[in-house]
Amino acid sequence: MAGFSYPFYAFKGRLSSDNFSNLHITSTHFDEPQALEMVARADHHIAFHGADGKEPETMIGGLNVELRDMVRRHLEDNGFTVADPPEHIDGDHPDNYVNRTKNEQGVQLEITRAQREAFFKNGDITYSSRTDSSNETEEFKAYVKAIQAAIKEYE
Repeated sequence: MAGFSYPFYAFKGRLSSDNFSNLHITSTHFDEPQALEMVARADHHIAFHGADGKEPETMIGGLNVELRDMVRRHLEDNGFTVADPPEHIDGDHPDNYVNRTKNEQGVQLEITRAQREAFFKNGDITYSSRTDSSNETEEFKAYVKAIQAAIKEYE
């Protein structure tokens, strides 16, 4: 998604199952030095997280209200359902790594399982499927373009 235009860091679950229970770290406790260094150098930052959910939806939070609103609008304009997250995943804590940018604000997207499944053929969100671009659906490509358009507008 970041392509060649933006720095990109991924904390990918690669276990065969139960990545969330075994690997989950809250955003306020995420302290991997390379990731934090990248965020600290950034003027703006968008973090993509997975969330539970049986309906395809993106919950959007974070302290960068201007970019957050642009992302919301671009996603909604492309037919995606966007909602406000519950407080425990709303990305508004100053210690959340998404908000450790130069201006101390970022955007956090919580993408439901149903939405993530819609991004890949046959709903296959295994690691091998996610790393094979031929498994990406048109819905995934539209989502990426919406995020990129929001970033371009913001910049």
